[in-house]
Amino acid sequence: MDHLYLFDDDIEPIIVLTIKTYQGLLEEVRKNLYDVTKHANLSSYKKSKIYRNVMETYSKS
Repeated sequence: MDHLYLFDDDIEPIIVLTIKTYQGLLEEVRKNLYDVTKHANLSSYKKSKIYRNVMETYSKS
């Protein structure tokens, strides 16, 4: 899997993560969540939900 596409109803931009390693995934998730959520005014609950969705999608592949 080269890219992970995350679609979320509350966020217009699509987060595209280039995944090399598990640690790289964690770093990309944190970085992208910060970039997207600082403009979207998302709650901590919503951020953690998005993070969980990313991790669940990654673990299935």
